[in-house]
Amino acid sequence: MEIVVCWIVLLTWGLVKGEDFNINCNGDCNRTVANNTTCNVKWVESMPWSNHEKTAPSPTIVSGNWFLYNNGQSLEIGVNITWKQNAAVFNFVQGYLLTMTSLKSMAGRSSKWIFNASVSSQTINRYENLVFNYKCFHYGTKNFIRAGRTYVLDVYAMPVYEEQNEKVFDTIDIKIPDCNSNVEIAESTYCRDEQTDYLYLDFDENESDEVEVTTAAPKDSAPSKLLWLYIVIPLLMLIVTIITVSIYRHRRRKAIVAGSVVILCSRDSHYGEVTSRLATWLKEYMNRDVECNMWRQTDNNILDWCNKQLKEASQVILVCGEKDYEEQIVHSDPFVVAVNRMKSNVTNANFYMVAFHDETKSKFPL
Repeated sequence: MEIVVCWIVLLTWGLVKGEDFNINCNGDCNRTVANNTTCNVKWVESMPWSNHEKTAPSPTIVSGNWFLYNNGQSLEIGVNITWKQNAAVFNFVQGYLLTMTSLKSMAGRSSKWIFNASVSSQTINRYENLVFNYKCFHYGTKNFIRAGRTYVLDVYAMPVYEEQNEKVFDTIDIKIPDCNSNVEIAESTYCRDEQTDYLYLDFDENESDEVEVTTAAPKDSAPSKLLWLYIVIPLLMLIVTIITVSIYRHRRRKAIVAGSVVILCSRDSHYGEVTSRLATWLKEYMNRDVECNMWRQTDNNILDWCNKQLKEASQVILVCGEKDYEEQIVHSDPFVVAVNRMKSNVTNANFYMVAFHDETKSKFPL
């Protein structure tokens, strides 16, 4: 009996040790500080270089992507990044430094945030990796993230030894589509403001030209010139508005026809990072409406999100793991929820099973 109990304990420990512990660093997403029970975030102005401490083990970026959010007054563009640290070396890490640099910014200036995470020794001993998520880059600040730009995000493990910093950080480029190439981005406040600026710029130039003509003309022609401006400017505005609305409706119809794609990866799969990169590629370069559970690893209401996406999706891609379907007993796994939906045939979406081995694919119901 004692031997059986020991085997059960060892087996359970092995399963838990292979899992990741998710740490949400987003807090309330206010501008300067976001706090919760495990992660404190602080915006800083300069790099916290060290010249006397040993370098910390390097973190690994898991994924990064853009998204839209409503701050109550405008529809802003946000950036979401997830990175991980091997739990076995976490005690050698004093925190993390995250920098964001726009490739179009003047002199390559960057914004910087310091993360200090408090994790119990029991958690460190229990899990294989600690996974961090952050998306509050000046959350709510109008037009902080802009369309058509590429943002370089670097994650450093602290302490950061100045002469050897290349050993202690990972980097990722997040490309924000421009206003004319992506339907979702076109809806952002930044793109709408940009269109308005262009309109006013054109009209200002026209008015400047008319002033020169009026100056050279006889005085009695001034009222007629002014009346002509009052007629032409509203007419131009009407024409531009009609063209803009037509383009928007055309893109919206294309987006509706294309439908949305939901990509779900099982928790025991070793292809989580590949799945995230596939979803990012479809979203950024194929202009598809894509959602992926690898971007939602720290969401508390993951099942509500999953049910909503499965209800609206036209295509669902399932990336299989190593376990049999009958062994997928974790009902909070979106992958399991989607498989059950496929079996019950209660959705109009087309399902596609992806497995990297024929043996793995044969374990799941089709």
